[in-house]
Amino acid sequence: MLDNARMMNVFSKPRRLIGFIGVLVVCGANALADPPVPLSTPTSVEAADSLSTEVRRVITVDGVKRTYLAHIPASVDRTKETPVVLVLHGAGTNGPITVMFSGMNSKSDAEKFIAVYPDGTGAGIFLTWNAGGIGKSKVDDVKFLSAVIDDLALVAKIDPRRIFATGISNGAMMSYLLASELSDRIAAIAPIAGTMTTEKPTPSRSVPVMHFHGTADKIVPATGPGLDTPKFITFKSVDESIKMWCEINGCESTPKVTQFPDITDDGTKVKRFDYPAKVGGGDVVYIEIEGGGHTWPGQSAIVSFIGKSTKDISANDLMWEFFVAHPMPAKDVKSLTPTDSGLPHLTKALYAVAPRAELKIANEKRKTELEVRVVYPGAHLDASQLKSVSWPLVVFSHGMGGSCETFEGLAQFLAARGYVVIRPTHADSIKLRRQNGQDVSGYVRDPKSYTKNVDMQGRVEECSLILDSLDLIEAQIAGLHDANGKGLVDRTRMVIAGHSAGAMTTQLSVGAKVRGRSSFADPRFRAGIIVSGAGIKSRLFTQDSWNEISVPILVITGSLDRSPASDEDPESRQSSFRYSRGTAKGGPPAWLMFIDGATHSSYSGKSKALALDKPDPTATDPVLIEKITNEVIVRFLDAVVRGDVISKEWLGSPAEIKALSQDKAKIESK
Repeated sequence: MLDNARMMNVFSKPRRLIGFIGVLVVCGANALADPPVPLSTPTSVEAADSLSTEVRRVITVDGVKRTYLAHIPASVDRTKETPVVLVLHGAGTNGPITVMFSGMNSKSDAEKFIAVYPDGTGAGIFLTWNAGGIGKSKVDDVKFLSAVIDDLALVAKIDPRRIFATGISNGAMMSYLLASELSDRIAAIAPIAGTMTTEKPTPSRSVPVMHFHGTADKIVPATGPGLDTPKFITFKSVDESIKMWCEINGCESTPKVTQFPDITDDGTKVKRFDYPAKVGGGDVVYIEIEGGGHTWPGQSAIVSFIGKSTKDISANDLMWEFFVAHPMPAKDVKSLTPTDSGLPHLTKALYAVAPRAELKIANEKRKTELEVRVVYPGAHLDASQLKSVSWPLVVFSHGMGGSCETFEGLAQFLAARGYVVIRPTHADSIKLRRQNGQDVSGYVRDPKSYTKNVDMQGRVEECSLILDSLDLIEAQIAGLHDANGKGLVDRTRMVIAGHSAGAMTTQLSVGAKVRGRSSFADPRFRAGIIVSGAGIKSRLFTQDSWNEISVPILVITGSLDRSPASDEDPESRQSSFRYSRGTAKGGPPAWLMFIDGATHSSYSGKSKALALDKPDPTATDPVLIEKITNEVIVRFLDAVVRGDVISKEWLGSPAEIKALSQDKAKIESK
């Protein structure tokens, strides 16, 4: 690969280019460094509407870590396929700089497409693309940009028919190379101030082209390499590039010429040359900016030596109009292949789990203290990735015989994937009663009678107390506040979960009514996870109890899910799902995971809890059941809390559920 200094010689006045970069550093220093990544933006489909998402991704291609930025507008409906525009930087710059001077994020917000800014290779911010025309390099940027598309499919639901590319200078040259070598993925291109570098394009289909170029461009002259161009630099003229693509696409040889109104006194005039395709839709358009320099039309030229930038047109407006009119023909679409080979089978740990913290919270109402255990994410396992700005919260409520130690495996699993998990020891717990010297032998002798000691209203209040006390919790745990003392728990993304009596706590906290009348709902909980919950056989619920639940729920039960502490059976434990409205009746979405051979206590990997579960030779291995439970829970959370489309699709994929569970589980949704 050429060294960086030689790359800079692409330009006829390299010292001025370096000065240009210097201006960019002064004007936008924050754009030159790796930008902060708010991976913690609001992320249920509803919450995501309030804020655009900026994502920095690191992927490995041919053993080298490569990076890109993605701007996902707040207005994007994340349940629908979204167009993508790759915006490729010029030589000597990078993706963040291109965000600054292209103005493409504003167009992305207005038109609801994802703007993606990949980075080339090089040193520091001085990056280039191996688009040809500049010596020899082993870097395969076509492969990298194809991998960017695959990786983006893990972050957002993208439309494979509407993936487009634009770029300036060396980035424009790269977009031409994509049209030639990645024509099965790139629907159309709009190069700016950069031309063809290869002798003969070899696309598998006609690729529509809209080219922008200034006649006074002295860095990449429209007429091809000039006297000041270094001898090792080769590129086609604009005329050669246009003619070549007109021949490939079968366009009319005589263009339709349109003069744009000269609406600004900026020393430029603009003409449009349309070469319509005779068949196949591979139209070619040349936008000639008379007097224009090495600039992005419609955007201001930051420094004067690169030439004039026309304000008579907006390249972003014209290219988007062109892109909209030229999606990939359905017959030519290549299926998206995320880099983890289709839908990722299992989520991966992203963070080291910080040392757990145990606190006591004053319960003023009951004149007691609530013991809680907090597990949360620590350092990112990939040092090149930045830590999330804030974390979603899961409050997990234990069963009658449990405590804050319950479901430790799940808590660790979620923390490694970016969730804070807080588990209380409820005041009615067996552990606490035993510590206080109370006789709890009745729990083993007659567990059903002992359930009268379960204080459901008190449990719901204790879970709400945790939310009320978040400021205190964050202040006492170093890993849950930043250097300025700001808490890191995201109040817009809080979920309640629980097992057995804790599942009943969850049901009440998300709005299930007691005997169809009283509700203890806490609207701050945005979703509920009900593991082995109560149903219509309990003394609390009727078929009407779930009519007014207004948040998504996940219900988990199994074929052996019975307990001597209640009359519930595997069928009645499905009540929260069966009697909730679901989306078809105007309610929130609901999922049911049913595991063959799951017992009442096996969801946390145990074969039995105290003396309540009797051995059953037909029971499924509890280690497998815990694995299924943990993965499905994090998929549910990622789907409804983080708005992750891939996780939502995973929940709806029978093949994925079958592979995960060894054909032991099935999932329903409504």
